[in-house]
Amino acid sequence: MLKSRLIKFCTIVILGMLIGVSSFSAPATQFSPGQIWSVKSSSPTPLNVVIGRVEVWHGETAVHVSLINVPVPPDVPGGSGLMEIGHMPFAESALARSVDQLINLNVSVGSEFERGYKDWRSANGGIFTTSVLDAVVFVFKTLSGNRSGIEKNRAE
Repeated sequence: MLKSRLIKFCTIVILGMLIGVSSFSAPATQFSPGQIWSVKSSSPTPLNVVIGRVEVWHGETAVHVSLINVPVPPDVPGGSGLMEIGHMPFAESALARSVDQLINLNVSVGSEFERGYKDWRSANGGIFTTSVLDAVVFVFKTLSGNRSGIEKNRAE
C-alpha cells in the first residue's frame, strides 16, 4: 500500500506542481545512465541514487534517477524499513551537491523508472532543485500528512 501511495504521490505531486517540458537531448555531464552514487548525509544512510536518464530540460541538465534503500520514517503510515522511489527528476546542480561517491558504473534502474519517466514527460513535469535528502523529506512529509515546512522542499 505504501509503494502504491508513493507512486501516486510522485506522479501527482511532481507532475501536477511543476512546469512544462521543452526540448530534450543528451548534454555533457558527470552523470550517465547506469551509475550508482552514495548520498551525502550528516549521519550514515543506506540511500543510493541510480542514474536512469540525462537530458536537457528548459536549458538546464535534468538527471532522472531511482532512489534505492530509502529509509522509511516510522511516522509514515505503514512505513518501516527500506523502499525504492522509482523516478525522481533533479537539476544536475542539485544532484551534484547531493551525491558523495560513485559506487558502480553498470546498474539498471528499477522497473518503475520508465513508467515514472513516461508519466513525468506526458504531464510536462518539472525537476527538483533541492538536495536528494530534502526531496525525500518532502515526499515523506506529504505522505504522512505533515505539510509543515514543505514550501522550502517544494520542487520547482
